[in-house]
Amino acid sequence: MNLIMFDMDGTLYRTETSFFPAVHDFADKYGFLQPSDDFLRGFIGKTGEEWKAWVESLHLGKPTDELDQEFDALERHYVNTQGQLYPGVPDVLRTLAANDWHLGICSNAPPWYPELILTNAGVRDLFDLVRVPKRSGETKPMMLCEVWNELRPEQCAMVGDRADDMQAARTGGYFAIGALYGWAPEELGLADIHIHDIVEVPTALTRHWSLGGKDKGTNAPATVASVTRKP
Repeated sequence: MNLIMFDMDGTLYRTETSFFPAVHDFADKYGFLQPSDDFLRGFIGKTGEEWKAWVESLHLGKPTDELDQEFDALERHYVNTQGQLYPGVPDVLRTLAANDWHLGICSNAPPWYPELILTNAGVRDLFDLVRVPKRSGETKPMMLCEVWNELRPEQCAMVGDRADDMQAARTGGYFAIGALYGWAPEELGLADIHIHDIVEVPTALTRHWSLGGKDKGTNAPATVASVTRKP
């Protein structure tokens, strides 16, 4: 089987369409200074521990677990009412599925988050698996290795926009596709290939396995569109 795993935030989903307004409402409710978008981007795609530590530092007068539930309700509202995938995502996913790629999600998000986003977008049925941490301390490298051990794919790739996505791919033996359009293009040094748009994923996969499934070095022919190999 052929398997491609996707990160959620900054790869398939435009996080700013729900996370940012939810934080703004949260700040209005509790009367603390609105954080900047640059500050908020530091939480995107990370585990929830950083977020919880920041919420605790605000000293809002309630238990952190209660505040988390309140924030989740706000974020669910915005996911439901204005959450958006990146343009072209549904078509890319359907193209991959039609070409016998099994699709999966590997995300640090809580379980409800990818399920709700994919269901609202009408693409949940295209995914064979959704992996999120089942216990504290479970990382993306651990999840991707677990998936590989379960499925033993002949060809496997991971698409993401942050360093932990690329590290997970490398650790698990996945072809690492770095999404430069996401939240942390500066973190994609470990990527095997870079893309500027999600629509380039099928081309990146075809090119990689047409070259024998390994990096051919800087003398490899240029890819089409704006797909570029890591120097």
